[in-house]
Amino acid sequence: MYPPLNYSQDPNVPPAPYYAAPPPTVVTTQPTVIVVPQPAYKDYLGLSIMNMICCCLPIGIAALIFSVQTRDAANRQDAISAQANSRTAFTLNMVALGIGICCHIVWIAYVIYISVVLSAAASSYYG
Repeated sequence: MYPPLNYSQDPNVPPAPYYAAPPPTVVTTQPTVIVVPQPAYKDYLGLSIMNMICCCLPIGIAALIFSVQTRDAANRQDAISAQANSRTAFTLNMVALGIGICCHIVWIAYVIYISVVLSAAASSYYG
């Protein structure tokens, strides 16, 4: 048989209980991040595409370019360029919309005028 493990203890005395030290308390904090909200500038991209297709192609293309530049400047967080490009895109979109509406009105008036003239000429020729 093997000798007892605890040589220094009396065999009639139970061993002392083992108390583990509590783990040290560690408090971890995250660095404070302060986010300053940037004003969101409208890029008028949808209006630019609509004006390019429906109203006035050359001014619509220019408005589309400024709309994309507004979005790029906003992604770079360049507020001054984003604001200037947004204002320019809005102005070009309104000019293109005005020209497009005027052209459509003139075209509708022209078609009505031609149809009236042709119907009058046809009625005088046939009747």
